[in-house]
Amino acid sequence: MSSGLLTLPGLRMRVRAPSPAATEPTSPARWHRASERLRRWTGLPPLLTALLVAHLAFCLVRFPAGAVAKRHESVQEWQERGADGWCYRNADEETRRVARWLCENVQPGQIVRYMGGEQGALQMLAPLLFPALLVRNDSKQRWPADREVFGLAAPWLPMPAGTVPVVKCSLEALRLEYR
Repeated sequence: MSSGLLTLPGLRMRVRAPSPAATEPTSPARWHRASERLRRWTGLPPLLTALLVAHLAFCLVRFPAGAVAKRHESVQEWQERGADGWCYRNADEETRRVARWLCENVQPGQIVRYMGGEQGALQMLAPLLFPALLVRNDSKQRWPADREVFGLAAPWLPMPAGTVPVVKCSLEALRLEYR
C-alpha cells in the first residue's frame, strides 16, 4: 500500500503505508526497543520497581496475620465474654458489674434513667440495652404510657423506699445510684 490521499464522495482521508518495523520479523532489537519504550512510559527505575514489588509482597504476607488474625481473636473474645464484657473490657470492675447487671435485668421497652454526660461509658450502654430507652433523669420529656421505668434494686446496693435506680455516667465509668 502506498501513501497518498484516498477520496470517496464526502470523505477525504490521508493513507500511510505501514512502517518497515511493523513488517519485519520479530527480532531482539525490536524487543529491546519495546522494553525501552515501556521503561520510559512507566518512568520507574528498576530499584523503585523492585521496592514496590517487595512492598506489595510484604502486604500480602502480613495482611492475613495482622488484620484477619486480630479480627478472629476479637470475635473469640466477644463469644467468651459476652457483649457487655467485651464492650467494657477496658473499664473498671464496678462499671462491668453495672453494665452486666443492667443487660441481664432490663426488659425490652423499659426506661432506664441516667445522669451525667452522654459521652464515654454511656455510649456503649445504649446499644447493649436496646430496645430499652435511656432517659436523662432531669428530663422534662414525656415517654409513651406503655413504657415503665426500670425499678429493680441491685443486689450489692440497698434501695431506699420510693426511689428508682439511676445510672451515673462519666467518661470512664458507670455507677448505680438511687434517686
